[in-house]
Amino acid sequence: MRKSSVACCSALILAGAAVCLPAAAQSPNFGRAIAATPNELLIGQPVNWYGPGTVYTYRRGADGTWMERSRLTAPDTARMDTFGQSIAMDGNVLAIGAPGKEEGRGRVYTFTRRDATAPWQPATPVTATPGGEFGQAVAVVGSQLVVGAPTAMGHGTVHVFQRAGSGFGASQTLVPSDTAGVAGFGAAISVSDEWMLIGAPGEASGTGAVYVAGRGEDGAWGTPTRIGVPGQLVGNRARLGSTVLMAGRTGYVGAPGAGMVVRLEWRDDAWRVAGVLQPFDGGRGTGYGSAIAMIGEELWVGAPTTNRGNGHVYRHLRGPSGEFDAMLRFTADSADGTAWPFQFGYSIAAAGAEAIVGMPFRDFGEGRVMAVARAGDTWRPRQLLAGEIAALGGGKVAPGRCQDGANGVYTCSNVEVVAHLPTSALGGARGAWVNDIWGWTDPSTQRDYALVARRDGISFVDVTDPAAPRVVGTLDRTDGSPPSVWRDIKVIGTHAYVVADGSGAHGVQVFDLTRLRGARGALTRFTPDTTYHEIFSAHNIVADTASRFLYVVGANSGGTTCGGGLHMIDATRPEQLRFAGCYHNPAGNARGYTHDAQCVIYRGPDAEHRGKQIC
Repeated sequence: MRKSSVACCSALILAGAAVCLPAAAQSPNFGRAIAATPNELLIGQPVNWYGPGTVYTYRRGADGTWMERSRLTAPDTARMDTFGQSIAMDGNVLAIGAPGKEEGRGRVYTFTRRDATAPWQPATPVTATPGGEFGQAVAVVGSQLVVGAPTAMGHGTVHVFQRAGSGFGASQTLVPSDTAGVAGFGAAISVSDEWMLIGAPGEASGTGAVYVAGRGEDGAWGTPTRIGVPGQLVGNRARLGSTVLMAGRTGYVGAPGAGMVVRLEWRDDAWRVAGVLQPFDGGRGTGYGSAIAMIGEELWVGAPTTNRGNGHVYRHLRGPSGEFDAMLRFTADSADGTAWPFQFGYSIAAAGAEAIVGMPFRDFGEGRVMAVARAGDTWRPRQLLAGEIAALGGGKVAPGRCQDGANGVYTCSNVEVVAHLPTSALGGARGAWVNDIWGWTDPSTQRDYALVARRDGISFVDVTDPAAPRVVGTLDRTDGSPPSVWRDIKVIGTHAYVVADGSGAHGVQVFDLTRLRGARGALTRFTPDTTYHEIFSAHNIVADTASRFLYVVGANSGGTTCGGGLHMIDATRPEQLRFAGCYHNPAGNARGYTHDAQCVIYRGPDAEHRGKQIC
């Protein structure tokens, strides 16, 4: 029996087979791809907004914990280059996919080393024509490298390369035996000594498909043929073939759109459907089948979109007959430390007797990975791993004048950078971005403050000395409201008014800015003075500071939305905001939606309207 390969796109199974998951439509990061052996762990971080894709390598320490050894990037590194979206390792050969390289044609980078104690050295990258997200799935098995290109030629292709010296040379290109209506072929691959399972989850009917290719005595692969999985078994939009596992003469095929795993068996000289696995507490909508792994004698299946997007992992246990007839659910202990659905179970890998579970959406998509160890009859978290968040400017920018149109990574003209605060210093949750900024000068102390909107709240920064900004406090989002990519602030007098878009029953938070005067020493976590709940969420809020009126625009999610037009608020008494009416123009669009506005007291030449409030 040839030794096992370690391979992954977004999940990995170690069972004498290499297993790959296709990329999701969104951009999960650290933990999207995992590859492991009992003593080595590799984790992909492919979509750093302000840095290159990175693969972190770990070695198990004497105490059993994972210790970081190195970080790998592409030799031709670039921002968000998708390096690390797939990983495959077999002994001293490593392949890392970057399907977004070369304008989506894709590339696979290979590395070699002398032995397990030596560092990885880059070898010759591998490409194919046409590309078509080449590298979405990778597997290294013995002397062969197998690469999926799921959008090549419309239906997708799988390329087989043979080891030649320190690199790989092209050997075969596999296409499905029936190309009509096929899409996504090669998005998921699992390779054993005898067989190759290939997923095609984009198949035209929406059901998806799975193919199998046999290996001849000469090592060449035969034409992949479709395994007959009845469409009525999984239903439409099942995405059958999103992940596949070949374990001897048994195969497992994920259909996360249906919340199902189809079990295949080699019987009577053919691959046949032998049954299905489903979670005991739901099917469609759970994402069950997004990741599949053999952890010892247990079959683990990830359901990352259940549990309000926080995910579960289901453990299938064998009974006396050898069949999986018992099921237990494993969940990350809590969502503490994160304010974003983290999709626990998006990826799963086996590292000896330990399980490695990815949650690449945690921390607003930055991602983390959990190492899980057996404790008697149960499993418990052992270690939580996270990558470095690449910050614009590398986390710090040296003060200095603009020279030749640039100051560090920033383009500029006639300005001087005197200080820089990375988002990590603003007091929010790990990975929280910022999207808006407003200002206020205290009329009594003349101190200047920046009001910075984060995904999860507001930061108050004293910028009286621009060269030494100081974060004095934060205001968290309304309890129970989800984080928002768009939070907006306006100020009238001594009060700030905060809204958030698509954030449930957030309302308009009201905060008395004079409370900042008492913030000394450690960062203060403030609560709002009151919250106006006549609206739930809103895209923006407009302030007429002279008349002391607020105009909420783009209201949504509940409350008096005014068709998305102007929801007018009398802010004469900040502690008791009063709804003053709606204005929207149904002729403008279906809802009369207003994206933004400017509202002032008119002081122009038209005497009829002079002194009136206008927007």
